[in-house]
Amino acid sequence: MSKVCLPSNDGLLIFDQADIYYIVSDDMYSQLHTESNKYYIKLRLKELYLMMDHKIFYRLHRSFIINVDKIARINYSPRAFITLDNDKEIPIARQKKTAFKEFIIARFRH
Repeated sequence: MSKVCLPSNDGLLIFDQADIYYIVSDDMYSQLHTESNKYYIKLRLKELYLMMDHKIFYRLHRSFIINVDKIARINYSPRAFITLDNDKEIPIARQKKTAFKEFIIARFRH
C-alpha cells in the first residue's frame, strides 16, 4: 500500500493509506482519523482527496472521505450511511448514493 505525506501544524505526517479510516472536513483543515488517533491536516478535503488512492478512498459526502476497506456495513434505508469497522457511522449524500453503490459493487467484484 502506498504512503502519503501530508502537512500538519508542526511539520509533515506520513501515513500508510491503509491505516486511514476516514477524513472529515474541518473548515480550512481536515481531520484524518486512524484506528486510534485524530490528526489535523493543513489541506482542504478537496485537495486531500486528490492525493489519495481512488481505488480505496471514496468521497461519499461533501464533508467525508472514507477508506472503503474499513466498511463493515452499508445501510440505504431509511437514511443512507456506512458503518466502519470501528463503529463510526458516516452519512452517504443523497446525490452520491447510486454512484457509491456502483463503486462498491465494482470494487469488491474483483
